[in-house]
Amino acid sequence: MTTIVLPYQRPPLTSNQASRSTGRAHARAKKQMRWTAALLAKSMHIRSHPRSDVLLTWYVPNLHRRDAGSLSVLLKHTLDGLVDAGVWPDDHFGWVRTEACRIDLDRANPRIELTITEAL
Repeated sequence: MTTIVLPYQRPPLTSNQASRSTGRAHARAKKQMRWTAALLAKSMHIRSHPRSDVLLTWYVPNLHRRDAGSLSVLLKHTLDGLVDAGVWPDDHFGWVRTEACRIDLDRANPRIELTITEAL
């Protein structure tokens, strides 16, 4: 199992924001999320993984209403960055079996984590 702590306390772009944003703003956020994931994977020396299950968890500081599905944009672009870093040759179902988003409460340490587990 590999865990990457992303440098965000909240997603840079949610699915609702992406549907309302202009092309330029969306492209800038997409590029930043992808580049950040690739940089983190390389700096952590994460090597090639076999077929995997991926879970993106947003640990939030309070109980405000949030939708786990809003993390799908961050998950997609983060996976693209991990492909860029060589974690998988591609992010299709042959390499990434499942993609899931979850929200949990952690008042003391809000963060976003990506967990990669080998699919059995």
